[in-house]
Formats: sequence, structure tokens, C-alpha cells
Amino acid sequence: MTRSKRRTDRIVVSRPEIVDRNTVVCRFEPVGAVRSAFRTDMYVATYERADLREAPDSLLLIPLVSILAPIAWARNAELRVPAMDPVFLSALDEIKESLKSMYPKIGWNGRISPRKVKETPPYPAERPALLFSGGIDSVASFLVHRDENPLLVTALGRSPFQDLSPGVIRQRALCAAFAEKRGARFSPVLTNLDRMLSVQGLPLGAAWWTKVEHGLAFLGLCAPISPAETLGTVYLAATHTADFGSPWGSHPSIDNHVAWGSTRAQHDCYHLSRQQKVELIARHIQTEDPELVIQICRRSPDYGNCSRCGKCCRTMIGLAVAGVDPNRHGFRLDRETLEHLRARLADGEFLRSANNRFMWWDIQRRLPGHASVEVEGLESFFSWFREFQIDV
Repeated sequence: MTRSKRRTDRIVVSRPEIVDRNTVVCRFEPVGAVRSAFRTDMYVATYERADLREAPDSLLLIPLVSILAPIAWARNAELRVPAMDPVFLSALDEIKESLKSMYPKIGWNGRISPRKVKETPPYPAERPALLFSGGIDSVASFLVHRDENPLLVTALGRSPFQDLSPGVIRQRALCAAFAEKRGARFSPVLTNLDRMLSVQGLPLGAAWWTKVEHGLAFLGLCAPISPAETLGTVYLAATHTADFGSPWGSHPSIDNHVAWGSTRAQHDCYHLSRQQKVELIARHIQTEDPELVIQICRRSPDYGNCSRCGKCCRTMIGLAVAGVDPNRHGFRLDRETLEHLRARLADGEFLRSANNRFMWWDIQRRLPGHASVEVEGLESFFSWFREFQIDV
């Protein structure tokens, strides 16, 4: 049965096509049971400020292969690819071993079968890039590396051949404004990479993207523009520190292996906890940028921060702990919000995952003696939260 499954379960990738200079379209055919992992058979990415016509197929395919390879491994399927960069192919071997260590109960027995392996023509590795969303992690990484003038690569979700949603338009505008104000180069990418998958067909279900996929997928987006932008290092901001013991899809054992051509990836600021990053941003706000808008939420229709979800709430409290009024930076924190937040902590809604418990614990251990931000009910919340039990 195993032999038969290996013969029949496969994902066959076609050669990429370039449309209008800056859009790569690539179709793939999932055959067998692995079909249940996908909602579409087409990958699309538009690099707004790039000309992809000179990029080799081996680099154009890396974003799609970054999505497909972990699925093929986990579903015991063969991934057939027209062309592969040998540096990236070797990196995938290392990443596969890392995933095996993280999730030993998954077989990871699938394989990659490139039709040809061809070295990417050498290019200067002179400039860095940073995956940039405008959230806490990526803003902190920018502040750490701004003297290097990194190219800010912003991945924006879209469905092929449909107009952009108001939320995507808003996020693009905020990231573009951030870059322009600081004289940074900006490279938005419109892609369906996070909309290709069907959670019902993935081993970890809805958690697959965060726990396996997103680090490799986001880094891979930079491959097609690497020669034209002479990219040497691509930074991906860390989510956690070494204190976080649960498996996660962006981790040094994954990200630091990612490489292609002359380019290498780096899992960035792993030494800083999220609250330490918030404090870094708070100092920047207080000394240089009092109008900074922080965009971290995707729940409201226009992608404005909802100020109700767990991510919004912990960011608001983190800013308040660092001495910054969240109401001036894209959030709404008031007595009613604090009552909602306290209730969701008390009933466990905001503490369901190891990731969430770790984030709240990190804030709690850095609570000041008194609130320095004038928000009604904040001092009372701090007093309650200081004694609240969080099991990490």
C-alpha cells in the first residue's frame, strides 16, 4: 500500500509564466489524496515594483515550492518541479529535518523530484531585505536594522483576478507611508499564497500555517527579486525567544537554513521578547515618531485594529506597560475595553494556545509598579493582572 501511495500521490508543478512583466503565475496539479490540502491549483504573485522577465525559473518557483514542499513531505507525496536552485534544494533537506524534530508524529516521508537542478547565475549580495507587515515584530526589526536601509517587502493577500479588499489597500498604504517617511525602499507583493490551502486536508488543520508554513513561505517570496535587488540577507522578524518551547513555523531551525543563489535568510531579533520589542518601539515613539500607527489586526473589514481580539488587547496592554497611550497609535483602550479584556483572560479565551499564554506572561513579568498612561481603569487592571495566574 505504501508503494502504491507513493506512486499515485503527487503534486506536479508546471513552468511559471510571467504576465505584464511583474506577475508570476504558476499552475500545479495535485493528484491523489493530497488534493484535499488545496483550494486552488494556481499560484499568483504580483511584485508591484519589479521586472521579473530576467529571473530564472528556479527562483520564480521558490515561493510556490516553499508552500508545497512541507505539504508533500507531510502527506507522503512526490513534488515534481521543473527546475530547482541547488542551494535552495539543500536548504529544504535541512528544513525537513527540523520539521521532523518538531513534529515526530508526522511521517515527513514525501520527497521532491526536480526535473533539473541548475545553479543560479551569481549576483552581488549587497543589500538586505526585511519582511514587513507594520506590526510589532517587523517594526522592531526595522528599528534594529534601519542603518542598513533594508528593502521592505510587504506580503499582501489577494484572490487572483479580483479587486483588492479595503483591508489590503489600507495595509499597503500604511506600510508604504512608513517606508516613505523613513526613506526606505518598499516592495509590496500581492499574492494568494495564504489562500491556497484547505485546512481540512492538512495534518495540523487550521494551525498548519502558523505552526509549519509561514516562515518558509514568507521568506521564499523574496527569491524572484533577489538578483535585481542584489539581496544578500533577508530578515524575518522572530515571533518568540528561546524561552518559548512549543513548535512554531518561524524558528531559527527553519528560517536560518533558508537560502538560494547568493541570498541567505536570518531569523531576526530572537533575543528580544515581544514586550521588549514593544518597549523598543515605545522609545522610538517617545523620541522620534509620536504619530506612529501600529497595524496588527486583520479582523475588521477595513483592517483597522479592532481593539477587541487577543492580539489587539495584548498589544494595547504592552504599549501601556511601556508608557505609551495606545489610543494615539491605532487602538481604542478605555474602561469598557479593559473590562472585556479582563473577562477574556479570566475565562481563558485569550489563553487557549501556548503562544498566547507566552505573550501574556511576557507582559505580566514586565509590569511597572504603577500605570503611567492615563486611561480610566488601567491602574485597577494592572493591580488585578499582577496577581493573575498564567501557566506557560
